[in-house]
Amino acid sequence: MDRYTLFGMAETPIAVSIGKCVFITVLNLYFIVPLVYLIFFAIDKVSALYYKNSDKSPYDFEINCKRTIFVMLIFAVISGCLFQHIGIHRRLTLRPNFRNEIYRMQNIDYNIQVQDDGSAKVEHIISLRKNGSNSKLDDNVIGYEFNETNYISDIHVFVNDKEIEKGGLKQNSTYTVQKGKNKNKINISLAHLDDKLNLKLIYFVKDALVRDSSGDLMYYNKFLAYRSGFSYNTNFKGSVNLSAPEGFICQLSGYSKDMYVERNKKNDNSSLISFENKPDFEQFVPQVSRHYLQGYDPVNSLRQNVKDFSLTTRANFVTQGPLNTKTLTYIQGKINSLDDLSNMSKDNNLKYDGGRLMMIYIAFVLGVGILMMLFFSLPFISMYYKAKNYEYSQLFYDEEELAI
Repeated sequence: MDRYTLFGMAETPIAVSIGKCVFITVLNLYFIVPLVYLIFFAIDKVSALYYKNSDKSPYDFEINCKRTIFVMLIFAVISGCLFQHIGIHRRLTLRPNFRNEIYRMQNIDYNIQVQDDGSAKVEHIISLRKNGSNSKLDDNVIGYEFNETNYISDIHVFVNDKEIEKGGLKQNSTYTVQKGKNKNKINISLAHLDDKLNLKLIYFVKDALVRDSSGDLMYYNKFLAYRSGFSYNTNFKGSVNLSAPEGFICQLSGYSKDMYVERNKKNDNSSLISFENKPDFEQFVPQVSRHYLQGYDPVNSLRQNVKDFSLTTRANFVTQGPLNTKTLTYIQGKINSLDDLSNMSKDNNLKYDGGRLMMIYIAFVLGVGILMMLFFSLPFISMYYKAKNYEYSQLFYDEEELAI
C-alpha cells in the first residue's frame, strides 16, 4: 500500500492517516460547529425578513423555507471545504522546534571529477537566502554536514565567491573542519548575515572509487544526508554532475524518498542527476498564497520533520585505462544496484502526478470536510425544517378552518 506525507504521516499506512485526519477534523469541528450554528441562526433571521416583505402566501412560505435550507446546505459544504483546507494550510506551515532556520535552501549542486587513479575532486555549490524570520544563528556560525566516500583533504571554502581561511571557530570569515571517514562537518563563521549567501566547498578524496561484492567499480555516496540547520521548506533544486577521464564509461543513478529525481545522460564519461523538492499541493495552492503556504517540508503534530531528503547516488565505471582496480577496497554492507535506484525513483516520481494528487485532495478536503460538516449541520437543519412545518400548520391550516 502506498504511503503519503500528507499531514506528516509518512510512516503510517493510508488507512491510519485517514483515521487521524478524521479525528483532527472532529476536534476542529468541536470549536467550529457553534460558529456555524450561529451563522445558520443569522440565515434564518434574514430569511424571515424576506418572507415578511413577501405576500405571505403558502407558496411564498414554502419557497422561502426551501431557499433557506438550500442556503444552509451550501454554506455547510463551502465551510466544510474551507475549514479543512485551512487546516491543511496550517499544518503545512508548521515549523520544527529549536531549528536555526535563518537561511533557506535555494539550490545545491555537486560536481564530482573522477581522476585516473580513482581519486576525485568534489565541489559543493550552495545558494541560500535569508528567511527573514525570528530565528537566530548562534555566533553567526553555519555548520554544514555532509557524507563522503573516504577521508577528505585539500579543503577550500568560499563565501560569496571569496575564499576564507581556516582558523578559530569564532573568528569572522574563517572555518573549522571536523573530519571522519564518511561524515564531515564544516563550521563557517560569517562576518555578516547577508540576504543572499553563496557557499562553495572544494576538496579532494583519495580512493573515491570502491568495488561492490561482485567486483564492479563504482562511486557510491549519499548527498543531503544531514539538514545542517537550513530550512528546506522551499522549492529548491539541485544536481549531481559526475565526470570521468577519457577512456572511462560511467552510468549514474540516484534515489531520494522525498524528492523528484531525474537521470540525464550527457555522454559516455559524464552523467547528470537533477533533483527537485516539489510541493505536495502545488496544483491546488493559488500562486498569490504560495509565499505564505509552502508545503515543501511539512512537519508532524510534534513539529518534527517527516521528509528525508538524502539522495543515494551510485555510478558504475568501466575503464580500459591505467587504473589498478585490484587495489581498491570493497564497500561494506548491502547497497542498491543502478537498476534498483532507477526503479525506485520512477515509482517515487509517480506521487507527484497531478491526477493522484487531485484524488488525495478530493478525498481529504472535499470528502472528509463536507461529510463531517454535513453530519454536524443536519441536526440544526432538521430542527429548522420541523419548526417550519409546525409554523406552516399553525398559520395556514388554522386560516383554512376559519374560512370553512
